[in-house]
Order: sequence, then structure tokens, then C-alpha cells
Amino acid sequence: MEDKKLTPFADAPGTAVITCCHVTDDGAPVLYVSHDEDDGMWQFLCGGEHSEDEARIVSLRYIYELDHSLGLLKD
Repeated sequence: MEDKKLTPFADAPGTAVITCCHVTDDGAPVLYVSHDEDDGMWQFLCGGEHSEDEARIVSLRYIYELDHSLGLLKD
């Protein structure tokens, strides 16, 4: 069972989130965050325009470990 205390988010640490290769591979800062009310999906993006091949699916814990300041957006 996953420990929810691994992140400050109410969602499980293993929750899938959408991000981009600029954040995961190039270390770009997250400048756009979205949390969809209807399906609960998180997006953590660099703010630029993207093609489909630049999309990445990672866990909420992974994106939080990249930048702990994202925990401020938990609500």
C-alpha cells in the first residue's frame, strides 16, 4: 500500500500525471499546472507549445520529487 505522506497531495503518490519532456528531460521549470475537476487529472507543463511526442506520463510523486515547491498547489 502506498504511503500518502510521500507527497502533500490528497491524491495517491502513484497517480499518473501529464508532463512534458522539457520538464522531465531538460529540467525546465513547471510554469503551468492544471487539475481537472471532472476526472482529477493533473498536468505539470513548462508553459510552451507541445507536440504529442513531447508528452510524458509520470507519477505524482515523480513530479513532486523534481520540484517540491509544487506541493504548494496541493489544494
